[in-house]
Amino acid sequence: MSNLFSRNQVIKAIGAFLAGAVTSKAIGNEPAQAQSNIGTFSQVIGVSTNGSDKPQLLSIQNNNQDFARLRFLVFGKLHWDIATGSSNNVMNFFNSGSGNVMTLKPNGNLSITGALTQGSSRTLKESITALSSKEALETLADLNPVKFIYKADTDKVKHVGFIAEDVPDLVATIDRKGLSAMDIVGVLTKAVQEQQKMISTLTEKVKALETKNPVQ
Repeated sequence: MSNLFSRNQVIKAIGAFLAGAVTSKAIGNEPAQAQSNIGTFSQVIGVSTNGSDKPQLLSIQNNNQDFARLRFLVFGKLHWDIATGSSNNVMNFFNSGSGNVMTLKPNGNLSITGALTQGSSRTLKESITALSSKEALETLADLNPVKFIYKADTDKVKHVGFIAEDVPDLVATIDRKGLSAMDIVGVLTKAVQEQQKMISTLTEKVKALETKNPVQ
């Protein structure tokens, strides 16, 4: 028995998520040549509000010479693709206006073309307390930077960082399998601030001694 689904089976499966009479208007199984709005592909299944008048809101596409993709399209707007395939076997998140914006590789490496912003608003947090200098300095002292290569990385690129199982409790995750960079940045920031205070205090003491005992 084949494990592959036919296009009609996929259409029926998609239709199960749509209500009543909407299905007949929303699911399209036309040949690729008829889908001029999404280009020419060897296999296309389209989902739209009106397959004859408007481009697909959602389409599943495949071309032996290109990527297999799931395309999201709002009529008159730029479309998004989640695509996988090609010779380098990557998964791309593609925008028709700016190209590939995120690429996931088989070795687990993830590349983005913009900034990655972690939510940090006060409105998202509770139990907010200050990090003490003692906590920061003790945690910094117990951090052990190492050099390493990820096992899945076929390029064998060397990295510098920490071992999740070995970091102090203050910056450890629950399962100790990963790390949050911002946790370590917070510790480093507090430690540097404390060291700057120490430097300023020592500088003032040196100035006072030089004033009291000027060099002859």
